[in-house]
Amino acid sequence: MTVNAKKISRQKLLNERYRRPLMILITLAAWIVILNSYELFRLSTNEQLFLAWQAEHQNMHWPDYIRLIQLRFWGRILSVCGLSLYSYFAFPRIGITKLYRIIWAIILGFNWLMLLLEFELLSPIYYLNLLSLLALILVVINLRHWLPENAIEAFDL
Repeated sequence: MTVNAKKISRQKLLNERYRRPLMILITLAAWIVILNSYELFRLSTNEQLFLAWQAEHQNMHWPDYIRLIQLRFWGRILSVCGLSLYSYFAFPRIGITKLYRIIWAIILGFNWLMLLLEFELLSPIYYLNLLSLLALILVVINLRHWLPENAIEAFDL
């Protein structure tokens, strides 16, 4: 077997090992993006919500409201998309390290805390977002336990 064939077979084996955890992680991340997209649509098309917001913020107008909603949207999904992209490219190459799990759990935990502090208690999307983000944090923390025993890389920290 040539060196190139060994490299390809190792890459194929690693892809098979990480497929299930990676698909769970990416599916949860996609669900969070879909929820936030729906919320962006709902907030930007409802005139009554804008009027209620404008009553609290006297000097603000429609463009300011739209910019605020978009900023919230990008703030919520940026770390989730970053996790998905990083995981997609990093899993087969470096495996799952403790540092990976700690850093992404802290980033996602901060996002969860920021979402929790918004207190949108009347919105069902708020609760779905909280649960989905919490599930994603738990997946990142427990990711290593879902892999087969022989899938743990030797260069883990």
